[in-house]
Amino acid sequence: MIKTDFRLPVFLKEICKEDIYLKWLSREATRFYNEDQEVGEYDRTSRFEYRDAIHKAVLRHGEVDAYTGSILNWKLVGRFNAKEAKKLGKQYRVHFADAPVADRIDNAPGSLNITICSWRVFYSKKNLDFAEFLSICSAVTKYAEKKGVQIR
Repeated sequence: MIKTDFRLPVFLKEICKEDIYLKWLSREATRFYNEDQEVGEYDRTSRFEYRDAIHKAVLRHGEVDAYTGSILNWKLVGRFNAKEAKKLGKQYRVHFADAPVADRIDNAPGSLNITICSWRVFYSKKNLDFAEFLSICSAVTKYAEKKGVQIR
C-alpha cells in the first residue's frame, strides 16, 4: 500500500487548521467505512483507502462544490455541535449548508469515486448516483419553469 501525505491542502492554509482538517478527513473516511459495514461490504475498502480518496478529491476540486460550483465554507469544518443542532433544529443546520462533505459520485458501497460537495447538495443527492441526481434536478427545473417560477 502506498503511503499518502495527508497534509493540509495549500488553498486551506489560511482557512482551516491542519489538525481540524485531518479530523474531518478521518471522520469522513470512517463514515464511508461504516456505511459499507451496514450493507455488508465489510472488507472491500479500508479507512485508509477512503482517507486517501477523499484527500485526493479535496486536492482536485475541494474549493468548490463539485455539483454546483459554489464556494465551500471550510471555516465550518469541525464546528458542528450535535447538541446545539438538536436544540435549535433547522435554523442551526442551515448555517452549515455550505460546509464541505465527501460524496460517492456513483453511490456504490466500497466505491472510491469520491468528490466534495456542500451539505446542502449532499443531503439532496444522498442516496442517488450522479445520473439519478441530474435527472431529478432537471425535472424540478423544467416543472418550475413550466409554472413560471423564476430560477436564479
